[in-house]
Amino acid sequence: MARARSWALNSLFLAGSVALPLLVFLVPAARGQRALWPRQAAMVTAASRAGVPVLDLLPAFHGEGADSLYLQGDAVHPSASGHRLIAQLRYAALCGTATAAAADEPAAIYRPGCPAPRGPEKGRARP
Repeated sequence: MARARSWALNSLFLAGSVALPLLVFLVPAARGQRALWPRQAAMVTAASRAGVPVLDLLPAFHGEGADSLYLQGDAVHPSASGHRLIAQLRYAALCGTATAAAADEPAAIYRPGCPAPRGPEKGRARP
């Protein structure tokens, strides 16, 4: 656990020293995992202290169809569907961070690859 915490802190420090925008994301370490394992919790704590956003993907791997997100007969590795879901959620999180960032913040570098914000749909009232 100390090794995981040390790795996370060192990685966050190095990335911060070169203004590299980061996103820490957590995927289940095993099928059926519902709570963070100690190593994952240490990474979340280190990221939070460094002000780095954390994307917890554990809830996305539960519910109906969750088995299709893993390779058949494998309780650890995501299937093509699982990897697709991870990519979609990471992309959405990066774009959300990029569009919310000030122009001079490192995360703004991702804006060109993000879809343009859409206005209200025709026929729908603004919230």
